[in-house]
Amino acid sequence: MRSNRLAVFLLIACLLNCRPSYSQTDPLITLSEKDVPLQKVLDEIHTKTGYAYFGEGDWPKIAHKVSISVRNASIRKVLDTCFFDQPVLYELDEKERFIFVRLRPKEERKVHGWIVDENRDPVGGASIVARGDVSGVSNDDGEFELSTHFSDSKLSVSSIGYEPQELPLPPSGKDITITLRSRTKALIEAVVLHTGYQDVKRKASTGSFDEVDNDLLNRRVSTNVLDRIDGVTSGVLFNKNIVTSANQSAITIRGRSTIYANPNPLIVVDNFPYPGDINNINPADVESITVLKDAAAA
Repeated sequence: MRSNRLAVFLLIACLLNCRPSYSQTDPLITLSEKDVPLQKVLDEIHTKTGYAYFGEGDWPKIAHKVSISVRNASIRKVLDTCFFDQPVLYELDEKERFIFVRLRPKEERKVHGWIVDENRDPVGGASIVARGDVSGVSNDDGEFELSTHFSDSKLSVSSIGYEPQELPLPPSGKDITITLRSRTKALIEAVVLHTGYQDVKRKASTGSFDEVDNDLLNRRVSTNVLDRIDGVTSGVLFNKNIVTSANQSAITIRGRSTIYANPNPLIVVDNFPYPGDINNINPADVESITVLKDAAAA
């Protein structure tokens, strides 16, 4: 009888020793994402750690996009980064290994203030958005008022002719004055046409023209300017098989304008006519090209 008990005891001890051991330590997470939905990050966390997730309401549509870059970080640190400044919260159950996403409790909060420019003049018609919640528009005096529900919302302010701004909400009950910086240079470039001899306002110009900026000019790799604008501007024809004795030009802008005179178009570089070969101009030195295509060019 004693031998049977001893055999059973040894068998139980052997089974206990043979049971697989599971580590209770969560694996460290290495993750790098930029401007992706929160749900996508949680999917990756589930793949890397086995943590399941679920939530209440329509939280995937409410949650802001996430940008994160971590290496060998704990799951709690990753979640703290992902849920920072979100309209949703998370609860982590390490024992059951799941993540519960819930909506942040709503809190009525008044935001009152003024929007002015660099000269302290009021900016009317500016758009004010409490991210993830409500939006409004400033009046003629630059004054605005919002009622937001998310205490962690940020204010996004924008207006035509000014640089947009994003800033945190002010403390409860405290007014805020937002100063917008003007985009004068960008506006000047948008309304002015450079003809080579003079700068003309677009509204005052009656001619037809095409502009090739530096970004468009550098899309094609070539050692001369003509190859870079070939096929970019309308109405400009590049004659690659010309007969020099026939008084022909390598460039034709909306057809030929003369029979016996010089058929080459006028090239103006920095307000001065350029009589040389345009292929001798280094494309890296060219900021922009304006092609005047009708009688107004004269």
